[in-house]
Amino acid sequence: MLSEIPGVLDALKAFVPAHEALFFQHTPVTVTTATLMCFEVVIADPGSFAKVADRCTKGSLRWTQLTFAGVDKLICGSTHREYVCTRLGGVFGEAIAEFCVMHVLSHLRDMDVNANNQCTKVWGRNLESQKQKFIKQKNVRDLTIGILGFGDIGQRVGEVFSAFGCRIWTVRRRGGAGIGGGAMWDVSNDFTPKFVDKAFGMNSEIVNFFAGCDVVINLLPSTRETVGFLNKNTLRKCRDGCLLINVGRGDIFGATDYEAEETICAALDAPGGVEKCVLDVFTTEPLPQHSPLWAHPKVKVTPHVAAVTHVNDVAAVFKENLASFRDGREMKHVVDWDKGY
Repeated sequence: MLSEIPGVLDALKAFVPAHEALFFQHTPVTVTTATLMCFEVVIADPGSFAKVADRCTKGSLRWTQLTFAGVDKLICGSTHREYVCTRLGGVFGEAIAEFCVMHVLSHLRDMDVNANNQCTKVWGRNLESQKQKFIKQKNVRDLTIGILGFGDIGQRVGEVFSAFGCRIWTVRRRGGAGIGGGAMWDVSNDFTPKFVDKAFGMNSEIVNFFAGCDVVINLLPSTRETVGFLNKNTLRKCRDGCLLINVGRGDIFGATDYEAEETICAALDAPGGVEKCVLDVFTTEPLPQHSPLWAHPKVKVTPHVAAVTHVNDVAAVFKENLASFRDGREMKHVVDWDKGY
């Protein structure tokens, strides 16, 4: 057990009976190569395991259970691939859906304006400004919610917003039916959830996706195909007044801090298009003090907290996968090294 998250070991011992597994705790900093070579199963955080994964080459490692959903740090930071890697899946959808609903409601109801008015003791019901607000105001049920990345998290986000009466649009590798119940962009199953109103492909038709969405929620992982996907040209296609929420990866706007910041600021400073960005993930974390995103009036920064790892979730996912591993059955949330998720 190499995870540095407090409480994971205790949760694992509580969920998995001693006759099924014995846990040995080490740290990525102090564990020796000889020790790493001995274990068939490792539980670890992607970033810190990336620093030692290549030392497991030619060792006993057969399976690694990660404690996070994202695997980009492990993929970019190591080259060893001769083992099964499972991410922490199926547990973050509810929290991220709540996060997105909270910010959509805040945006619709001008909660930032109300908070500022309270600080300055201003009763903000100017009749003329209210009249203009009423003209353009929408209820949640009037919104078209666009979801980039339709895995287990994206499906739960769409399901929750559909309960409010929203139209749900999704983007995947090709349009039409075939979203399936697996990883995002899975074209293996000819099935579309009933709550999805329209599915767009990653081709010329995506212009219509951005032009028609009131809210765009990015849940895409970091892969060769997704880095810089939301560039200046793409964001220029967004509908006027669009709210953009990024809970996927920061490099969706560009590979470097400068590229990402320039892309976001250009979109927000241009007339029309994206009206506000809620950013929970960044190319560099913590977000550097000199970043212009801190002070931009149309940006809301949150410190990668849309969904956090809970130790009982790690233990529950590991326990289920352990039974499959032991019995030779297919495990859940297996990482495809080539796809990057």
